[in-house]
Amino acid sequence: MPIVSEADMAALRASGQFDPVWYAEVYPDVALLGLDPAEHYLWIGRRLGRFASARARDSLDHGLNEVPTQLTSMQSKRVEAETDVFEHDLIEQVSKTRLFDEQWYSQTYGKRSSPGENLLEEYLRAYAHDPSRDAGPLFSTLYYKQENPDVRGIHPLVHLVKFGLREGRKAFSPNKSNEFLDSSDQNLISSIDSLLSKDESILVLYWSEGNFFFKDIAQYTVEYLNNIGYSAVLSSDSEASSSWRGAVIVVAPHEFCVHGPGRAWSTDQRQQAIYLNTEQWHTSWFSLSLQFMLESNRGALDINPSSAAGLARLGIKTGFVPLLPLAGSCFDFPSGAISSQITQHKYIKPLSYPETFTARPYDLCFLGVGNERRNKALAGLATTLGQFDSFIHCPRLSGPVRVGNPDMMSSSDFAQIARNSKILLNIHQGDSHYLEWHRIFLSGIMEGCVVVTEPCCPVRFIESGVHYIEASLNEMPALLTELLSSSQGKRRLDEVHRNCLSLRAQIDSGERFLL
Repeated sequence: MPIVSEADMAALRASGQFDPVWYAEVYPDVALLGLDPAEHYLWIGRRLGRFASARARDSLDHGLNEVPTQLTSMQSKRVEAETDVFEHDLIEQVSKTRLFDEQWYSQTYGKRSSPGENLLEEYLRAYAHDPSRDAGPLFSTLYYKQENPDVRGIHPLVHLVKFGLREGRKAFSPNKSNEFLDSSDQNLISSIDSLLSKDESILVLYWSEGNFFFKDIAQYTVEYLNNIGYSAVLSSDSEASSSWRGAVIVVAPHEFCVHGPGRAWSTDQRQQAIYLNTEQWHTSWFSLSLQFMLESNRGALDINPSSAAGLARLGIKTGFVPLLPLAGSCFDFPSGAISSQITQHKYIKPLSYPETFTARPYDLCFLGVGNERRNKALAGLATTLGQFDSFIHCPRLSGPVRVGNPDMMSSSDFAQIARNSKILLNIHQGDSHYLEWHRIFLSGIMEGCVVVTEPCCPVRFIESGVHYIEASLNEMPALLTELLSSSQGKRRLDEVHRNCLSLRAQIDSGERFLL
C-alpha cells in the first residue's frame, strides 16, 4: 500500500516538474527502499530539499526562476547554508561528528592552527584549491563528491553534516572504512554495564513493517539481556516509549526512526534512546543510523565488534551485543525444522544431520542477497561449484525482506542448511571487508560449518586460519578444490571444524568470554 495517495503521485507525474528516472539515479536510496520515485519524493524527498529533476537543480545553480514552488523554501535554506560555512555553530556541529581528526590532519598535511583559525576551518577553506584533501582517516572528500554529484557550491563534509546523513547519502568509501575499522582498538568497546543499569527496566523497540531479521535481533537482544541479569521487554509500539521510565533500545534506527514510528519522536526521545546498529559502514543505511547514534546521550550498541570499536573511536560510547545460539533463545534452533516455504520453492537434498562432518550431504553452500558483485563472483566460481554438491541461494531483493516473501531465508532455515554443509562460502556484498557476524559466526562457525570467506576485518573473538579460512576471489577456486578433494585439504577442513565445535561448546557451557 503506497505511503502517499495515488492521486498525489499522478498529479506530480503530470506536472512536468518531476523526472522519476533522473530522481532514482541521483538518489540511490529510493531503489534500496523499494519505493516508487514519486512516492519517495512526496513522502520524504521534498522535505529533505531534494531536487525533483535535473532542470530544477540546474535552475537553482544558474539563478533562474524555474524552481518548482514546493522546493523553494528548503533549497533557499540550503543556499543560505553555503554562506555561513564558518559560523561557530556549524564548526561545532561538524566537530561533533568526529569525522575531522585534527591530529591526523596535522600529521598528514603538515598543518598547524593559526591565530583566529582552527584546523577544521583551514580544512574547509582549503577545499577551494585542494578538493582532494581529506578530513581524517574515515571521511574522503573526493569520494563523497563522486558518490553525490548533485552536491555543488557547498563543502562535501558540511553537506554531509547538514543534509547527507539524514538523506542517507553514501558517505564512507569501502577502502577508508576497511582501514578505519582495521585500525580501531577493540578495547575501546564499552561493557553493557556501562550503558545500562540492572536497576532499570529496558524497552527494546523495532519497526513491525521492517526487515524480518531486525525483529529477530530485537527479540534476541531482550533474551540476551535477560540472560545476563537485566530486565528487558520487546515492543514495536513507539507509544510505549513515551511513558517508559527506563532505558529504551532501538534496533535498526535506519528503519525505526527514518521510516517507522520513530519519525514522530521528539528531540528528547531521540537523545535518550540507545541505538543498536546493524549496518555496514559503506552503505546508505549506516549513514541514516549514524545521525541518531551521534545525537544520543546514552550511546549505542552493535552486533559486530569491529564496528562497535569504530563507533567508539568516533566518540560514541558503544557496547557489543554478540549474536549467540544461547539455549532457549530465538537463535537456538532445533534440527530438522526447515520451513515448507523453502521446500516449496527450492530443491533441497535430504538433510541427514550426520554426526560425522565428512558425511554432511552438501559440500558447500552460499546464502546471500544477490547483487552485481556477488553474481559476477559466483559466475567466476561456477565451474568449481559445479564439481561439488552445492546449495546456492542468491535472490535479488529490494526493500525490507518481510515474512512471506518467497525469497526469504529465515535464520532457522539458514542454520539447517549450514548444519548439513561442510563449507559456508562468504562473498562480500561490496568492496568492504566487514565481517558479517550473523553469517560467519552465528550461521557458520556455531553450526560447525567451515567458513571460507574473502578477507575480513579482524575481530578479537575469532581468528582467521583457526575458526575460518580466508582467500581472495582469485584464490577460491583452487582453495575450494583442495579443501574438498585432497587429503591435506580435508584434514584442514576437519581441524577448523573441530575448532568451531570447541568454541560452540564453550558458549553452550555458559562461558562468557565474548562479553
